[in-house]
Amino acid sequence: MVAPDHDAPTVFVVYTHDSPRHKADVLAFATLLMNNGVQTELDQWAEGPRQDWYTWALRHIRSSDYTIVVASPQCKVVGDGGAAATENRGSQSELRAIRDLLQDDYDRWLPKLLPVVLPGRDVTEIPLFLQPRAADHYLVELTDAGIEHLLRGIYGEPKNVRPALGRRPVFSQQIPLLPASPPPVAEPSWQVLSDEVDVVWRTNIEALAGSWPSQWPATLEVHLAPVADAGISASQLRDLEQRMPAYAAEREILDASSGVEAPRAKGVVQVSSRRPLHADGGGMAALRTGQRSAWMTLPRAGLASVLSRDDVVRKIRLMLSALADLGPALPGEVVPTAGIDPVDLVRRAGRRAAPPSSLSSVVRLPADEYLTSAELVTMTDQVAAELTERLLDKFPEPPR
Repeated sequence: MVAPDHDAPTVFVVYTHDSPRHKADVLAFATLLMNNGVQTELDQWAEGPRQDWYTWALRHIRSSDYTIVVASPQCKVVGDGGAAATENRGSQSELRAIRDLLQDDYDRWLPKLLPVVLPGRDVTEIPLFLQPRAADHYLVELTDAGIEHLLRGIYGEPKNVRPALGRRPVFSQQIPLLPASPPPVAEPSWQVLSDEVDVVWRTNIEALAGSWPSQWPATLEVHLAPVADAGISASQLRDLEQRMPAYAAEREILDASSGVEAPRAKGVVQVSSRRPLHADGGGMAALRTGQRSAWMTLPRAGLASVLSRDDVVRKIRLMLSALADLGPALPGEVVPTAGIDPVDLVRRAGRRAAPPSSLSSVVRLPADEYLTSAELVTMTDQVAAELTERLLDKFPEPPR
């Protein structure tokens, strides 16, 4: 605990009143800051005689050392300019003022604006103008230890201090050696399961969601299935239902300009292109079981679809990354798998591929090998390349 100090840093907290629970969490967070020597201004402590709240907020935003913006679904909508004029009027005025100050003097205001993500919230709920991924954000827990990273930023106390510069070493002369071989590239350790895990494929997901287009062109699909029970709660599914359409478009899984549909269904949240035959089609889904899925159409040439190694690697990598970041956090172990449906008119590299080894009109990799989630996140390129090679093996190239 830091003792009170006349030179204590000052902080102003901006947030939206999403729910009584969120408001209580913000109060607990602000109390932690005060207990750790940070002079904190919060609207819940300023209630009393009638006052001009806009003037009050603007004064503290300008005079405080830092302004904390607490991430939440409503904060994201308001910060991105999506709220109606009659909603969250106080928060709209505060976030507009912050946007203007940042635009007017970026170098001064970027270090003063601190996006904070409370427990149960997500980085994707930070407004885009605060650069949730390109600049720092702070994931906190409501304990002294849980806000240490934020406190170090406020107090300017890095955890690791740069050592003093030493003297230049004296170098001996040696006979040149052959260049050393580059270190081997780390590869994910695929572990074989005794039995395949159950995977719900795209056509079944759309059937569950009650939204089954009359026809899709050849579509590449990727699924992450949990090895053990790792269900997504009903409240988490509701949150995904609200943000998945915008998230899928932001991560380039689908083209929202051609229209999307997000039907309501029990146990599954799904969004997909409304006209996959007329534009780049795609979709995403999350199931109550913990499975998360994404799909994208292959490029077309006339009536056929083109199967290109570079295109498949890029799309699988893009979908794996989007599914890993979707939230909630991945379980410890997941089974990545992929497929193409249908495969009747698929061509490889400008010529017709040999028929797949299966008589089925779909190609689906078995779901019988798993990785740790850490490997999936840190080795996404290698995982995408491996799944691509396994898919291409199902489409042997005919002799020239």
